[in-house]
Amino acid sequence: SARSARGERLVSCSSGMPKVLSIEDLVARVRDGDTAKKVAAAETLGNRAADGSDAAIVQAGGIRPLVDLARNGSGMGKQSAAYALAQISVGGFLSNIFEAGGIRPLVELAR
Repeated sequence: SARSARGERLVSCSSGMPKVLSIEDLVARVRDGDTAKKVAAAETLGNRAADGSDAAIVQAGGIRPLVDLARNGSGMGKQSAAYALAQISVGGFLSNIFEAGGIRPLVELAR
């Protein structure tokens, strides 16, 4: 799939030109998308967190859907969610991940 220069996942819009999904759109895809969309959105959120958008992801309500994906997703979904949560935790949001019940699924994935 197409990526921007910053590694963001691009999606074709009606004009055929790719657009960058907003953090809110990515969070919605993690929460409500099919398996492939959840995986791709979680991976992109991890990249965005690594680029400094971790606070915006937390503000958009992204932690709980990522924790749910880490707990109940496909193998790739769990891995992508773990990556995103790890990047968010680096930014100082580990307590938010803990409060959302995210530590247990991450420990289980590490085993």
